[in-house]
Amino acid sequence: MGEISELKQELDVSNNLLEVSKERYGSLEREFQLLKEEENSLRKSVSESSQKLKFVTDQKENILKEMKYEVQRRKDLETEIKKFSVAFASRQRSLASIHGEFKSKIEKLGAENPVPLHKSVQY
Repeated sequence: MGEISELKQELDVSNNLLEVSKERYGSLEREFQLLKEEENSLRKSVSESSQKLKFVTDQKENILKEMKYEVQRRKDLETEIKKFSVAFASRQRSLASIHGEFKSKIEKLGAENPVPLHKSVQY
């Protein structure tokens, strides 16, 4: 009977080990599921972050293009203003010169042909 008792004890030990193994397997299975869910959550988060990064990068590129366009537009405007200023100054000098010549001719004509003032004309 000693052998049966030993076999029974071995069976009890084996059953206990089997129970412990089943519990450990269940625990590992739950941990695996949690890790899988965490992985899915992280993948989703990375995907959303990547989309946001692409959106922000695209916005940045668009803003840079607009800034470059505005800088060029400003430079063009400054060039046009300088051209206008030069042309305006030249026109002012030209008009001043014409005015001076006209005034000189009028004074010369006035000196050559004095107009007598009549005393009967009253203002």
